[in-house]
Amino acid sequence: MQIGESDSFWAHWSNIEWLIAGMMGAGVLVAGFVWRLSIKVMMLEHMVVKNDEDTNQRHEENMHQIRGLRQEIHALTVRIDRWIGRRPLDD
Repeated sequence: MQIGESDSFWAHWSNIEWLIAGMMGAGVLVAGFVWRLSIKVMMLEHMVVKNDEDTNQRHEENMHQIRGLRQEIHALTVRIDRWIGRRPLDD
């Protein structure tokens, strides 16, 4: 192609050049897909870890509440036993 010709630059490409360009384009598309997929997997893993941490924290909070309720029930039982004159059990 000479400067000043009216032919398009693309008209002078051979089949090999088109094949290489097509493969490069497909490679870019695949690389973009893999990159987006890896980001989504990473975010999913992060959400799973965060969910596990939240579940463990809620479990610990619930166990703390249960222990507090057990202590209150025991204290009430002792007070009721004293009030009605029942002898406390040996633990």
